[in-house]
Amino acid sequence: MNYAKRYKTSLLSRGLSFSELQSQIREYDQLPPEGYKADIKTMNLFNIRYILEKEARRIYSFYNEDTRKSLFPMTIALHNLGIIDRTAFDSLGEVSAITNRAIHGEPINEKQYTWAYDVGFN
Repeated sequence: MNYAKRYKTSLLSRGLSFSELQSQIREYDQLPPEGYKADIKTMNLFNIRYILEKEARRIYSFYNEDTRKSLFPMTIALHNLGIIDRTAFDSLGEVSAITNRAIHGEPINEKQYTWAYDVGFN
């Protein structure tokens, strides 16, 4: 049972009236508050991560049919195949770590953002 259905079932089991239930469901179905929207820096980091994953997957697909890997295992394989050098491998790993933190809501300082942005878009 999905989360929304479990939530509604839970509300019903508490003996709420139909109008109380509708009110609770309306609150549950609302969009997140304004503060939950990603800022431009987080969106930029997401775009960098997205582009890196798409490009790594495109290149990796020439060497392996199974492209259901995340960025890090693909970069390891591409490095082992000699497609990317150690500097690119290390940079991709660091950009990946920074973008992961940002995408998952963890704080990123200005130095990390600037470095990932410069590496990711250059």
